[in-house]
Amino acid sequence: MFRLSNENLLQEEFIKVPAKNFELSDTNGKFHNLKDLVKNGLILVFVDAQCTHCENNLEEFIYEVGFKFKKNFVVICGDSDLKQCEKLSRLYDHKFLVLQGDKEVFAEYEIPFLPAFYYINNQQIITKKTPIPYQLIHMPA
Repeated sequence: MFRLSNENLLQEEFIKVPAKNFELSDTNGKFHNLKDLVKNGLILVFVDAQCTHCENNLEEFIYEVGFKFKKNFVVICGDSDLKQCEKLSRLYDHKFLVLQGDKEVFAEYEIPFLPAFYYINNQQIITKKTPIPYQLIHMPA
């Protein structure tokens, strides 16, 4: 949960909410579900592939958190972004999974902002959500 402080800064709280399972297709049409992806922890990255702010934050996240710190992550694009998702996947030489999201998944996960970074532990519990990718560096994924 997030709230603005008097200084207008985001304050993040740890949470413990069961992650809802989903089945979404990747850019090749293959379906994946959360249960199979989560294993040792997973970061779900929700983006609007046409949003410049999302793109910039995602690029930082991919380099710093994904590649440099070797975190397990999956990018979920909005339902109208298939071509942008494919472009994103190709841009990074398919080094991570990009899934085609839908309105139901975004609604079930109650996405309050984009980009949204959710950490899900190996018991399929959401323990952290943030718009700030660097807050996930020390998560065990």
